[in-house]
Amino acid sequence: DSVWEAALVPTGSAINPSQLITLTDTIFTFQNLINDYSYDLYIRALCNNGEYSYWSQPISQRTDCGYISSFPYSDNFDTYETASFPRCWQRLSTTSSNYPYIDLYTPGHYNHTYSTPGMMVFPSGYNSFAILPETDPAIPINELQITFQYKTNDPAAMFIVGVMDDPEDASTFTPVDTMQLEYHQVEHWAEKKVHLHNYTGNGHYIAL
Repeated sequence: DSVWEAALVPTGSAINPSQLITLTDTIFTFQNLINDYSYDLYIRALCNNGEYSYWSQPISQRTDCGYISSFPYSDNFDTYETASFPRCWQRLSTTSSNYPYIDLYTPGHYNHTYSTPGMMVFPSGYNSFAILPETDPAIPINELQITFQYKTNDPAAMFIVGVMDDPEDASTFTPVDTMQLEYHQVEHWAEKKVHLHNYTGNGHYIAL
């Protein structure tokens, strides 16, 4: 076979006959796909008798996360399962590969949640990082700021915001702001803003 038709559709969607692509090579690049999005690819061949074969079974694939290139960027962690982690974020820990993690609001356990039901949890006493998706290298990272809501039940809690060159190497982390988080006897959400203007490195990964 030397001629094929291809259909690329969102996962679970039907093939749209008006959007079929004719292929004459086994290599083809689809353009303008949505980042972090699941697609199904269908292929069929043009046979020697001029008729097309049946469509293949769908080949499912999710696109890469891509850069953070549009701001403000936000994530309230409300769409994830408990003990999971955002797909396009990365985490790095010297003690446990499961930290930090997403937890869900349980009435009577987490009071006065800023949004429900999700939150990212950093267990006390563990050296761990939550690393955002890579920011667009065309955007100076030191022109950005990060704003987050937090609460803590540890009066000695320290929280560090910085930038990483390599999200798989903790030694590339450069602290930008180290802060003592305000402790409340009654659980309470507070807001913190960190400007990255003091960062002078070449990293593109904001890390908490």
